[in-house]
Amino acid sequence: MGRLEMPLVDLSTVNAVESLYHRGPRDPSARVLAGQLANMYAYADAIRYPLPVRTDRVPNLPRLLVALEACARRDSANSTVFSPVPFSTADRVVLQDEHLLPAFQQFVTWARANHSTLATILKLHSQPWLREGHFSRVQRTFIFDVERLRQPPELRAIVTLLKVSREMVYHAFDVALRYSLYGELAGPNQYYLNHPLRDALKLPTQTVTPSPPWKPCVSFAEDIERLAPHLSVDKLAALFHKLRGCVRSFGLHKLPPGEVSVEVLRDIGTEVGLPARLRAAAKVTGVLGGGFTVASAIASAAPAAAVIGGVVAIAATVWQWHVPRRLGQIRWLRWMVKFDVEDRAERRE
Repeated sequence: MGRLEMPLVDLSTVNAVESLYHRGPRDPSARVLAGQLANMYAYADAIRYPLPVRTDRVPNLPRLLVALEACARRDSANSTVFSPVPFSTADRVVLQDEHLLPAFQQFVTWARANHSTLATILKLHSQPWLREGHFSRVQRTFIFDVERLRQPPELRAIVTLLKVSREMVYHAFDVALRYSLYGELAGPNQYYLNHPLRDALKLPTQTVTPSPPWKPCVSFAEDIERLAPHLSVDKLAALFHKLRGCVRSFGLHKLPPGEVSVEVLRDIGTEVGLPARLRAAAKVTGVLGGGFTVASAIASAAPAAAVIGGVVAIAATVWQWHVPRRLGQIRWLRWMVKFDVEDRAERRE
């Protein structure tokens, strides 16, 4: 399947996971994203994240990201897993005039069908801890020039439905628009784990060509989904770091899906403290006794219906910003949404 070298994750995803540990609303996708981020952290050689900056002032980063880097530095003073991909927000990103209103109308259509989810996300994005981090980095309300919309007819209806301000609707639209922008930062052969809000619209000329998604040797996603809400930020970071250490100690980041023995899974489960459910994938060999294994160990060959893979492409002319483009199209690899392994995993008790 190939090594996971330098994927990209956006800070909205990291903040969504961190919302589990703050008072107030939680991101509706927090648990699922915690599982996906755990797989990325365990298997990736390094992880990049888009970092909007406007001045030389050092921006605030999510507490979870800081905690993860602190774990890495405890192994070595110079050790790091995350690295920023800075881009300037001194100038607004401008969506071409002929695409701006249609994109907003498409976003409103999605928002109506998912108004409860979006309302919760916007309540979360109104929390001081998240807003302060956003403004310390962006130092403006929006990255895209969304205020050019003025007062489209669809705006009043969605403001009334969500019971939020016009600015918060534009904020959500701005967040969704960054999908292609961050996809360009990811690069043509790298995966990008995006917050689900960024799936709310498909810009003109954007296409997704099916391709096999990246699959880990063993997925820890479902275990982390169950554990994450019961931990703290620091304990979750320590758990991620233990998983990364185990994956590298046993060389799982170099192996194809399922090529791991039950004994190794048991050792990892005991070391990390994974839930003691006796479940394994079809290619995991041996008979399980009373030890630990991984609830979401990936089945070997059959594609999962819930796994979304593909090459995302969009014409570079849809919007304008300062990053030089060497290709006529921006391309990146789409991260999986979720591994649907429960129906395919072979239970051995």
